[in-house]
Amino acid sequence: MNNPNNKELVLYTLIGCHLCDQVADMLRNMGIGWTAVEIDSDPELERKYDIRIPVLYLPDTGKELFFPFSKGRIQAFLEGEA
Repeated sequence: MNNPNNKELVLYTLIGCHLCDQVADMLRNMGIGWTAVEIDSDPELERKYDIRIPVLYLPDTGKELFFPFSKGRIQAFLEGEA
């Protein structure tokens, strides 16, 4: 599965976050391209997401998907259904 229309996908994460690692593995297994952004590198992101990570974010739409989610939910999110 690829990103529909090659949408840019961001994974907000932290170093050492085991849930973030699980989501990264899930995205790799699904063949979905993404960019990791560590929230501790930006005080505003850290305030916004804090303990809510991992979060998937689509910059072109501003949509966010908060964990927990399944592969099906990720695909629906990318297709604009979530």
